[in-house]
Parts: sequence; C-alpha cells; structure tokens
Amino acid sequence: RRLVLKASVNLAILKFLANEFEQAESILSGCGDLEQIVDADFRNEQVYRDYLISIINSRRAGFQRLKNRNHKNKVFVIGESHALVSHNLSISLFGEEVMCESYLIQGCKQWHLGNRNRNQYKTNFEAIFDSFEKSSKLLIAIGEIDCRLNTGLMKVKQKNPTVQISELISETVENFLNYLIKTNHGRDHRLVIQGVPCPNINIDNYSQIEILELTKTIELFNKALKSRSTDQGMGFLDVHELTNNGNGFSNKLWHLDDYHLTPKAMKAAWEDHVSCIPF
Repeated sequence: RRLVLKASVNLAILKFLANEFEQAESILSGCGDLEQIVDADFRNEQVYRDYLISIINSRRAGFQRLKNRNHKNKVFVIGESHALVSHNLSISLFGEEVMCESYLIQGCKQWHLGNRNRNQYKTNFEAIFDSFEKSSKLLIAIGEIDCRLNTGLMKVKQKNPTVQISELISETVENFLNYLIKTNHGRDHRLVIQGVPCPNINIDNYSQIEILELTKTIELFNKALKSRSTDQGMGFLDVHELTNNGNGFSNKLWHLDDYHLTPKAMKAAWEDHVSCIPF
C-alpha cells in the first residue's frame, strides 16, 4: 500500500503538469492514507500531496485550457517544487498575457548543477533546457533547498565551522550561474532567476540561533544571486523582498506552507519585484 501511495503522488504530479487537473486532484484525494504514515521516507510524498492540493484549491476554476501556444507567448519554468506553483499561471509582461509552463526536477539544488561532477540533475536539466526553441523565455526556480536548515549550505557550514557562510554562498551561486551560462551557449535563452522566499517555518521548533542563521543565510544568498545574475544579463525575480516582514522572516501574506508560495504571490512578484527582465 505504501509503494502505491508513492506511485500515486508521482502520477498526480505528472497529471498536473500535463494540465489534467481534475485527474490529479482525484488521485491526490485517494492518497489520504499518507497522513497516517509516520515515516521520514514518506515525508517527501506528504509534502508534495499537500502542496499540490493547496495549489489546486487556491486556483479553483482558474486553470486555463490553452494548448499549442507559440513559445513567444510562454515563460518556461524549470525548477524543483517551487516551479509547480507557476504552472499554467497567466502573468502580464509589458501589457501582454503570457502563460507559464513548468518542468519539475525534484530535489534539485544549485549545488547539484554547479559542481564539477555529472549527475542526474544535470542530465534532466539539460534535456529540458535543450527542448525549447532558441531564445525562449525561461524562469529558473532553483535554490531554496540549498538554504534549508537541515541540508545544503547550512549543513556544509555545520560540518566545516571555520568556513564562512558568505564564502559558501558566493561559490555556490557563482558555480551555478556559470553552469547556466555554459549550458545556454548557442541556445540564447532569455533567463530570469527566481530568488528564495523568506522562511515560514514554525519558530517554536527551532532555537533562536538557528532561526537567525537561517534568515541571514537566505538574505545573503538572495543578495548574491541578484547581484551576480543581473551582472550577467539575467533577470531576477525577488520573492524574498515580496515575502519579507522586515526581519527576514515571512510576512504571512504569500505562503501556502512552510516553504512554497501561492499563485497570487507569483503574479505579484512578476508585477512589482522583477529586475532587469531580458524578455
């Protein structure tokens, strides 16, 4: 039964990305048993199930049945789970309606793409990246997982306490953007990089020191990502500024859960929090 639940959530994700929203919702509604499973191995499926249900509920009757649209009227979104909320979302760019179409690479970090070794994340990213017509509009939504307390940059810092977090951030962002530039050579896609939202986790579950380290890491990460990406002629979608309560923590206006944003948040970010857009 547990393996069936895992397979069902993955099938629901595929149905969602194929614009078969009723089917995705029906599959997810049959995965209620996930709530009863107390097992870290199923935490990922639980998060995706709840996240997709929240997206569907927040956009009830708001999905559009537009197919075969010219690539000039689309923004292709490549990313980890943060890409899903943009799927089938209509945004306004320079007075023109543009549709977002998302492509998911589960668990992908900037570190996965920026390091020297070949891996499944690079293989998946490049296959997606190369599938678009030349000079397409792309939003890259990768980086939030690098900034979580239990993984990514902060985990590396815990293992290497003498290393400055600012150095780790600089190296990660630089390697990631260099990878994008190299991969984009000859493709000439117009890239916008999505930042990392402020954290929305329950502060009662963590120490004050952990929360301060988390908010500082995310702030520095966004600053580096915005500065380096815009210097390279890429745009930057600043969801950190959008979600900031003034202290680096969520303002509670735009989150669906601990990590992910609402569809309205993405629309608001495109309207008022995008820099150097290359479209």
